[in-house]
Amino acid sequence: MSDFTKAKIGFAVALLVALFTIHPVLVTTAGTAITVFSAPVKLVWPYYTVIGLLSLSVYVYALAFLSNRDESLAERFGNFLYAAALLTPLLCLLVWSLSTVTELLLKAIPQIPLILTSIVSSILGAAAAMLISRRLNTRDRESKVEALDREEGFYMERATAMLQ
Repeated sequence: MSDFTKAKIGFAVALLVALFTIHPVLVTTAGTAITVFSAPVKLVWPYYTVIGLLSLSVYVYALAFLSNRDESLAERFGNFLYAAALLTPLLCLLVWSLSTVTELLLKAIPQIPLILTSIVSSILGAAAAMLISRRLNTRDRESKVEALDREEGFYMERATAMLQ
């Protein structure tokens, strides 16, 4: 497992600690909801989604750590969960803002279909999650290559010293 993945695990756990710290504040405002595409959405749902995704990503990273294989499926799935957790608040803000803009547009031009904005926001969110997940996978590979390069340099120096 690369140093970058280990740093991601530490960051995910630290973020979970921070989220659990603000839990008492959210419990007092648990009934607060916003309207998204004519449906009430409680503000604690994104909070629980982020906690669930981060927890799952740490769990999947632990499974990848146990397998001790490079580029494992578990590590890639962990990257996807990690990216989705980090994007959830941004995606929620994006959907809410699209909902608000849609309501304003529907008042001005009632012929625009409501489902169109839902589809666009879903596609944008999925594309952003895939791009970030791909970037994390690339960064993991680069970190592993750097670690192997350092290890190879160490062994080459050691072999040269033994031959002299």
